[in-house]
Amino acid sequence: WRGRRRPDGGRHYDRLAGAAAEVGVLFTVLTLVTGSLWGRVTWGTYWQWDARLTATVMLAITYAGYLALRRLPAGGSAAGAGSHRRAAIMALISFVNVPIVHFSVDWWRTLHQKASLSVGRRPEITGEMYWTLLYSAAA
Repeated sequence: WRGRRRPDGGRHYDRLAGAAAEVGVLFTVLTLVTGSLWGRVTWGTYWQWDARLTATVMLAITYAGYLALRRLPAGGSAAGAGSHRRAAIMALISFVNVPIVHFSVDWWRTLHQKASLSVGRRPEITGEMYWTLLYSAAA
């Protein structure tokens, strides 16, 4: 709606959404790969059908699906506008998974520990780990 008022018809926001999705795919896949390596050491297996892990995989799949829809031919419309509209609709529907992944730490008590840092609660980690985490986040 706001994009239609822009002289470029909202293409700026469309390009921004595509770039954000590419970064999202990169970090989600990186999370899954490094988490699997850590899981092998901790749980003795690369994968468990844990609710949090499954929600994160679904997030990666929806990111990849969004990017695939953006690259489909437009089917008669100019410069892929139709495929970008379909991708935008998919992005809106898929966004439901984002809060599920974020809040899964508090909702489900499964293989993972609960949140180490939360607003309004005392940190679950103490001492050197706490300061190392804060220093790393600031860097």
